[in-house]
Amino acid sequence: MMRTWRRLLAVAAGCVALGVVAALLAASHGSKTGGSVAIGFTRLDRPAPPVTLPGLAGTPATSLASLAGEPIVINFWSSTCAICKSETRALVQVAGATRDRVRFLGIDTDDLRGPAEAFAARYRIPYPLSFDPQGVVAARYRLPGLPVTFFLSRSGGRILGVNTGELTVRTLTAILRELYGRAA
Repeated sequence: MMRTWRRLLAVAAGCVALGVVAALLAASHGSKTGGSVAIGFTRLDRPAPPVTLPGLAGTPATSLASLAGEPIVINFWSSTCAICKSETRALVQVAGATRDRVRFLGIDTDDLRGPAEAFAARYRIPYPLSFDPQGVVAARYRLPGLPVTFFLSRSGGRILGVNTGELTVRTLTAILRELYGRAA
């Protein structure tokens, strides 16, 4: 139990640190932290690690293969992440507007099931949610903190871009238009 609380505190500290770094960078007009992690959106072209995780609220397991056919957006979040709370509103709005043209997957990472389920219910998240309590998939995707959102190809086999930090409706819509030619 103590180990779980330590993980939760580490995730919360990472969220706070990411928020502080983003604010400092915005104030100084910089775009990099530590020389390697870009805050905001970065285009990529690399293989996507496979994802198969149990559903958050007892729903069936979700895999990238089950989402293939339309562009895939994977958002990593935690109920302890303050930035994730405001970002989730934007994700829910855009997911609702894009319906079947873009597939969304939320991955709750390094979290407890009860608070994660409460978070999902509070924000009425309409897309599939997976549960990664040990952060196994998060480690495969090399998350620098939370929130982080990956934009994948229609097959789910390639990462086309990543957004580190909070997404707004406006930035998410712009990214979808840039990568997929689709907007909310």
